Amino acid sequence: MIDELIYIMPPRRAPPSARIEVGAMPNSSEYIELNRQFVELNTKDVETTDIEARLEWGLTSAHDWSTLLAEHRVVILSSAGTGKSWEISSQCRKLRDAGESAFFLRLEDLAIEWELAFEIGDADELAEAVRSEDELWLFLDSIDEARLDDPKALDRAFKRLRPKIRDNLQNVHIVLTSRIGAWRPWDDAARVDELFPYNTPRKLEHGDDDEDRGSEKRADDVLTPKQDSGGSAQPASIKYFTLLHLTAEQMRRFAAARGLESGSELVSEIVRQDMRGLAGRPKDLDDLISFWEKYGQLGTRREVVEENIRRKLVEDDLDRAERDPLTPDKASAGVRNVNRHAKVTHLGGL
Repeated sequence: MIDELIYIMPPRRAPPSARIEVGAMPNSSEYIELNRQFVELNTKDVETTDIEARLEWGLTSAHDWSTLLAEHRVVILSSAGTGKSWEISSQCRKLRDAGESAFFLRLEDLAIEWELAFEIGDADELAEAVRSEDELWLFLDSIDEARLDDPKALDRAFKRLRPKIRDNLQNVHIVLTSRIGAWRPWDDAARVDELFPYNTPRKLEHGDDDEDRGSEKRADDVLTPKQDSGGSAQPASIKYFTLLHLTAEQMRRFAAARGLESGSELVSEIVRQDMRGLAGRPKDLDDLISFWEKYGQLGTRREVVEENIRRKLVEDDLDRAERDPLTPDKASAGVRNVNRHAKVTHLGGL
């Protein structure tokens, strides 16, 4: 049961000026390139809340960013601390460096005001990219933050974005991020399909010849969303992915980038004590590095978990801490209540 406690209350996104936080908006000099891998999820996976737990049992079909960037509607589902925001901001910058049109927007800000939602790129640049009818990439972060204070904020964000890109939807690649429990598989997928429809190009049949058909596109060269028996359109085929946990080699590279000279020794201890489940996310590994630097050793599993819980019960977002204060006593009481609930129901999450 103690293994579940480490993930009960992850910290919220901290202001960039406060500290380097996995959920915060990183700058290019802070990002650690780890060549992260993804696993594609099917719709049944998406409807469950224990996606990451089942990944530990050996799914083998891993993908890198090239797969995700080739898709037109992508949702990345992972828990807090996995590095979703860091990854999409890095890919956005890489695309821009390569001369592509790419933009990073905060959904919680997009629900309030258009221009202020841009973290990378700006509104005028996006408008020009839409008019050009070239390919462009929109990285939208994150669904759980948008819904944190107002469940309807996500829909407002989508509605504000829709008229800005509707004239070039077929060439827009949309990458959304969300914590696992915040994405509503049917309602959200249907909403994305309604506001940002994408017609999948028809695959060439055996014997088809592009040269014989000429260079002009034909109306039957795309597949529209499937119709059910009543004639209504079903949600488009959104591609779902989740980030795989860090490998031992990725942990070593992360530790080295953090300036830890004894990083290889730390990772060896993590592997020896079978604590890879407590270090598989960048945020958790960062906490373990802090523990290692503080005590000069890894400690027992219980000591590591207890220290991690203490760190995660502190609210990193100063604005949120002032608006809704949570004292250490209240936080600890909440954790104990969740622990009791988990023991009674045998569920690892709520």
